Amino acid sequence: MEGGGKVYLVGAGPGDPGLLTLRGREILQRADVILYDALANPVLLDFAPAGAVKIHVGKRAGQHLMPQSEIQAILGRYAREGKTVVRLKGGDPVLFGRGAEEAEFLADQEIPFEIVPGVPSAFAVPIYSGIPVTHRELASSVTIVTGHSRPGPDGGDPIDWAGLARSICKRGTLVVLMGLKSLPAIVARLLQEGAPADTPAATVVSGTYAHQRRVIGTLESLPQLVAEAELQPPALTIFGHVVQSWGRLDWFQSKPLFGRRIVVTRPKDQAASLAAPLRELGAEVIELPVIAIHPLPDAEPLRAAMEHIAQYRWVLFTSPNGVRHFLRTFLDRWGDIRRLQGPRLAAIGPGTAAELVAYHLPCDLQPETTYQQEGLLEALTRESDASGSILIPRAREARTVLPDGLRELGWTVDVVAVYETVGTPPEEIEGAIQAIQRNGADWVTLTSSSTAERFVQLLQSNKGLMQVLGGVRYASIGPITTKTAEGFGLPIAVEAKSSTIEGLVEALVKES
Repeated sequence: MEGGGKVYLVGAGPGDPGLLTLRGREILQRADVILYDALANPVLLDFAPAGAVKIHVGKRAGQHLMPQSEIQAILGRYAREGKTVVRLKGGDPVLFGRGAEEAEFLADQEIPFEIVPGVPSAFAVPIYSGIPVTHRELASSVTIVTGHSRPGPDGGDPIDWAGLARSICKRGTLVVLMGLKSLPAIVARLLQEGAPADTPAATVVSGTYAHQRRVIGTLESLPQLVAEAELQPPALTIFGHVVQSWGRLDWFQSKPLFGRRIVVTRPKDQAASLAAPLRELGAEVIELPVIAIHPLPDAEPLRAAMEHIAQYRWVLFTSPNGVRHFLRTFLDRWGDIRRLQGPRLAAIGPGTAAELVAYHLPCDLQPETTYQQEGLLEALTRESDASGSILIPRAREARTVLPDGLRELGWTVDVVAVYETVGTPPEEIEGAIQAIQRNGADWVTLTSSSTAERFVQLLQSNKGLMQVLGGVRYASIGPITTKTAEGFGLPIAVEAKSSTIEGLVEALVKES
């Protein structure tokens, strides 16, 4: 094919973004065009480069935004233009996902393609519900069927329900995908074919997400229980003795933050420090980096200060970003961290101190408890007499409590901006916004005054998002952030006792 384009049929996994394969993520990170289904978690779209074309093609339980023929035509058109095209499909692309049909179309058109398998929902969703599909003592086989198959060549049902009933009798496991509406008919057929009425059974909806729900019963009782619970697709049903394991193996829904959908607003390259522990505790985390940290284009003032670094008694860092951008510029200039001799180094809190340690530098001073400018000012007052010069590398826009207080005590203070905080363009966080609009959120975390300000600006520019988050609760990392957020009209429901990521996580666990 001329043009050099290629199509990748990528399995998005069952929902939890942590179950996307490494290969899938790699392909998304260089995609020019993404066609994604309703069952693919939209947060995965934010792995794509800025400017990538993202096309929602729907396909969920009888609701198709676009016919299959049109989807295939779009794949072919962009590939012929030389684009890297990703067809992002929930679960695995060829397990009842029509991925094989799309691959056949591409092969017929002589368009290069690759199939990237995904974690199948048929295996992941049951075990997220505490149900293994096989077990040495309970089941030695597993069968996966679709809940709405097309008629066979003779016009009849192509699924061998009699064989499936016999398999259940022999302690096999049956997993039915996409069969919520047809569940009563499926159960009636299995009972008719001789499957025991007391066979353990379970239906799980929204599997691997924070809003996952499950109903446990028997083959005979399950349809009524599901109807009473008013479950909605996407759903998966398991029949077999393995279902009885759910209580002992309930590792996911027993986590302290299970059922909580939490928005993390930190910059993209810093979100993991908060997102990872929240996910470990069972929360569904939506990373919505409303701010980005950029170095200043004019580094001359900082370089000038570095030329005379030995004249300073102290260098005070008020954020990990300040450490990072200061030392990157320093290493670009001098190439050797050992040239940073003379001044003692102070950090506003444990996170900033850890950033110094990451560069193999000591932290000579940090506040004991109050991790904000007031605390650092107090700590330095106790530690050192007010004589000499101090350098404070920090953000372009920041509070002036620390430099003003030091000057009042008699210090000579040089404040040098080393980075700036800017708002993230909405198109770069489109996937996260879609995820919130689809299912809402329980908490929004705010870790700085700048995240609070930019989050409010995002809400003001997106009325739909504002409406969805009307009842959300806000969690603040500390009093300064709280004051800023409440000044913008965001009511803070919980504030960390210590102004650290760890303190914020602890506060969320306690409140939840």
